[in-house]
Amino acid sequence: MSQIGVFSSILLFTACGGTEEVSELEELGNQIAKQEVPAEMKPCLLTLDKEGVVVNWTAFKLSERVGVGGTFDSVIVTGVVPNQTITEAAKTAQFDIYTTSVNSNNPERDWKISNSFFGTMTNTESISGKIISLNQDGSGSVALTMNGVEKEVEIEWSVSTENRLKLSTAVSVNDWDAKPSLDSLNGVCTAVHTGPDGLSVLWPDVEIEVFADFKSDCE
Repeated sequence: MSQIGVFSSILLFTACGGTEEVSELEELGNQIAKQEVPAEMKPCLLTLDKEGVVVNWTAFKLSERVGVGGTFDSVIVTGVVPNQTITEAAKTAQFDIYTTSVNSNNPERDWKISNSFFGTMTNTESISGKIISLNQDGSGSVALTMNGVEKEVEIEWSVSTENRLKLSTAVSVNDWDAKPSLDSLNGVCTAVHTGPDGLSVLWPDVEIEVFADFKSDCE
């Protein structure tokens, strides 16, 4: 008879028994509680690969909205707790995106973005934030703090078969009172932001994609 069967039999018997049977029941219960769950029966837990976090951005210049893309080389994520699902693990995530690590594969442009854009903001050594929600329908929201302003931003999310979480959104930097900083950057980039129409244009819109890889402890 299995231990569960013995446990049930003792329980039935003690309904009409005395303290001796109760003691036996408690002892058997303690023995069962102490038994380790076989490794093959333990749930797999997913843990964030901190080296596998990528933040990509696309900004737009010229009247024709020509995209200029890049990434940030330094991103710190905290608050992720191993869990059986990526969304449960990630829902408590907090992050800092360090603005001096901006990388568009053009050192001169990166220096201008770092100094004339982020460098003219208030307390923006990093763009900080946290995940607010990851809903079952693939929607969600995050809180982003930049230029001393915190805003809630709607996002879309998905998880690939390779345990990669993708978050995507589109924002306007004007929502963080950053128009003066945008004008500052456009001022030092006038030559490359001026198109055939003679207008120097740097749009406030930025598209953002975040990728975060998770590792399973069952692999």
